[in-house]
Amino acid sequence: MLIDIKDFNDVKQLVELTINNAKSDPELAHSNEDSLYWSVLDAVANGNPNAIDMAKEALKTKEIDFPRWCA
Repeated sequence: MLIDIKDFNDVKQLVELTINNAKSDPELAHSNEDSLYWSVLDAVANGNPNAIDMAKEALKTKEIDFPRWCA
């Protein structure tokens, strides 16, 4: 699912959301992380001028310790 992100602040808020969800619901956190990555990738593909900073911020979710699994 793509999320409407336009700039660095949108990404930063979504990283925080992932952190908060990881504390109580790792499955939701992982889903949010995947959606964030797809949305940033879409921003890159569409030439968003903030794409590099957005991608760097999105990758901070990898520093969050929660279980990730795929079925």
